[in-house]
Amino acid sequence: MAITRRDLLRIACATGVGVLVPSLAQASGAITAPDWTRSLILVELDGGNDGLNTVVPWQDATYLGRRGALAVQAADTLNLDSGPLRLNKALGSGWMSALWGNGELAIVRGVGMANPNRSHFRGIDIWNTGSDPGTVLGDGWLRRAYDATAVDQSTLTAHGVLLARPTSNPMGGNGMRVLSLSSPKAFRTEAAGLASPSAAVANPALQHILTVQRDVVDAKVDFDARLTTLPTFAAAFPTGRFGDQCRSVAQMITAGLPIPVYKLSLGGFDTHSAQRTKHDGLLAQLGQGLKALRDALAEKGVLDRALIVSYSEFGRRVEANDSGGTDHGTAAAHLVIGSTANVVGGWYGAQPSLTDLDARGDLKSQLDFRRLYATGLAFLGLPSAGVFSGTFAPVDGLLRP
Repeated sequence: MAITRRDLLRIACATGVGVLVPSLAQASGAITAPDWTRSLILVELDGGNDGLNTVVPWQDATYLGRRGALAVQAADTLNLDSGPLRLNKALGSGWMSALWGNGELAIVRGVGMANPNRSHFRGIDIWNTGSDPGTVLGDGWLRRAYDATAVDQSTLTAHGVLLARPTSNPMGGNGMRVLSLSSPKAFRTEAAGLASPSAAVANPALQHILTVQRDVVDAKVDFDARLTTLPTFAAAFPTGRFGDQCRSVAQMITAGLPIPVYKLSLGGFDTHSAQRTKHDGLLAQLGQGLKALRDALAEKGVLDRALIVSYSEFGRRVEANDSGGTDHGTAAAHLVIGSTANVVGGWYGAQPSLTDLDARGDLKSQLDFRRLYATGLAFLGLPSAGVFSGTFAPVDGLLRP
């Protein structure tokens, strides 16, 4: 197969290797040095997930009154511990109950930031770069974490893989080897026929292309060695793009590829109208995909090597709008899923008040989003000191010491 320069640029943009640069015995959960056999799985809920209809204050009079017909009623919630908060049953009552009972599910409430931005574009940029809302940064928060460790990274297949939305990249920056792919099989097909360049050139632009080509070829060697035969699972992955993303991650982790970060994305959460049916459907997709991913990893004995963390650019407003939806808000709850070797399940953070709101009538953040990220870094054994502007410790007690 002959590869033209145009083909290479297409593959490079598809894989993102070195290209995604904005203007990459039972273990404990938190470790002090990088372990490249572990993987942080970031799940982006694109559009701004409604935290109040996900983790539901099911008997709160203010919630019921201000949401009206949009409120999730008791019959549609999952009772975890007879407390004031319940999960939306659309996530999957059976498996979520089992996760909670086993201590594999942590729910982190009130995640957000001071002075939040309610724009999709700026909001997700803040989350991807880990910046203060008033500061624009040019690289991803994970890139700075990689830069902060002296541990050798040359053995990594890639610093990370983006399964969807490659323009939303928490690993962006010079030197990052980040693959954007739809599946391991598709990557091997796209990269077939590329040869590793043999010499450096003086032209910086051409040298960049050759570096990309070399990184793609090197990654393909690992994929060919470990994924010629794709792992199969008894776990039933749902049909659709998100289910495909979850299957691909399960295959790559099971194959033992040294890739510390995977980012999945499920879109559609910008629910300004007719939200109830749409949102329940999205939560069902999310729950079915994550259940299959978790079960597949457990089936192959590698669940201890993975931590799943959800995030979204913002939550939604307390008040329902006149179109049966919700508008851009602020803080929201997020899910963390992992094995009992790593995670201490339960409630974390504080639930925002529905009556003590910010100046715009939205929820006040109770836990800075960078503490959620610091938790993921602690799982990987990467430092958080110096990664963010300020000190943000992991969420207290969430990772097993």
